[in-house]
Amino acid sequence: MSAIFELSDRATDVVVSADPMLATALGIADYDHLWTDLHPDAYRGRLALYHELRMEADSLDAEGAADELAKAVLVEEL
Repeated sequence: MSAIFELSDRATDVVVSADPMLATALGIADYDHLWTDLHPDAYRGRLALYHELRMEADSLDAEGAADELAKAVLVEEL
C-alpha cells in the first residue's frame, strides 16, 4: 500500500475517533453511542489535527494516478 493510502486509512481512524458524530453520519460502525466534544478547546484540537494531517498529505509524493486522486480527495476533505 502506498504512503498516501496508508495516511488516508490512518486519517479516517483518527478523525472519526476525534469526531464520533461525524463517524455516525458517515455510517462508520461503533460510534453511534458516542458524542463529539463540542467545547471550543476540543474544536481547536480537531482543527490542529486536521492541519497536521493536511501538512503530512502535502508532503507526500504521488506514485501514480490512483495516488494523485487519493491525495486530492484527502486534501480536499481535510
